[in-house]
Amino acid sequence: MRLGFVGGWGHHYLRGLMDDAEAVAFAGDGRDDAAARQRCDDAADARWFDDVTQLLDAFRPDVVNVGCVYAHNAPVIAACLQRGIPVVSDKPIAATWAQLDELRALCDGHLSRRIITEMDWRCHASLRAARGAVASGKGGEEVRMSAKPPYGFGTRAEWNGNRADFGGMIPWVASHALDAVMFATSKPVVRTFGTRGNLAHRAFDEMEDHTISVVELANGARGVVHADFLRPAAAATHGDDRLRIAGSEGVIEIRDGRCRLTTNRAAERDITEQAPSLKPARALYDAAVHGEETTFSTAHSLELAAVLLAARDAADEMRMIDVPRPHRSAS
Repeated sequence: MRLGFVGGWGHHYLRGLMDDAEAVAFAGDGRDDAAARQRCDDAADARWFDDVTQLLDAFRPDVVNVGCVYAHNAPVIAACLQRGIPVVSDKPIAATWAQLDELRALCDGHLSRRIITEMDWRCHASLRAARGAVASGKGGEEVRMSAKPPYGFGTRAEWNGNRADFGGMIPWVASHALDAVMFATSKPVVRTFGTRGNLAHRAFDEMEDHTISVVELANGARGVVHADFLRPAAAATHGDDRLRIAGSEGVIEIRDGRCRLTTNRAAERDITEQAPSLKPARALYDAAVHGEETTFSTAHSLELAAVLLAARDAADEMRMIDVPRPHRSAS
């Protein structure tokens, strides 16, 4: 396999396959090339290209892993798709509705043009067990969900304070929890309301440090997703992802990396081991290159992108917004 990497800010999960690759190459995103160059220097025998076009046309990768300054992934993804190169990308794959429309158009009718978003929680045994429990009806009909990804603020580049570069906390952080709700329930988000703010990190004036999104699923169930950069520096871990799905017959809950089930007939029990975990690098690669759709797919990625943009708009405007399907043209 020939692996291409663009940018220096994404998770770049396909780095987990570099030892098995025939060749590896990196390029910058044109905004912080130094971060990408450092990743290239840290990788044994990796080639560096001065720009993305050179990497795509001269190196000819089998797949490209995109991880740019957060709000600038879409142009690189589009360049790859135009050449028929599958993409694994960090979120958001689109920072505007116009970008999402372009990606949809590039993929429409072209099964080999694939965009896979790096939502690694889908590979964890805990979330896979929750999905299995919901699918088998162990909690009954889903009624209400709550999910949260609180993270530590740490040290952040100055561009995080610029919405045009950061893209918003909902597409970058709350995306994990919104995707977890969608993946666990296998139901789309149809409308959303939200709010946002920054009270503790005002030097980053265009960056939220907390968001709250209320979502409605296709079956009428409702959920609350809240995200923040307020996890204390002395906390044992950087994050504390949680998910709770309350149903008509029981509750499925993920906390501390374990999935637990409590029903009207049985006390709480750990069901994590009922589902195997996956290696994100391999699962993402197989979805992008081979079209394996069990865990990831282009359709999932485009649907999630629309939910994230709608949720961000709802929080910006503090109003209820329907998630548009399948197209909406706006800047």
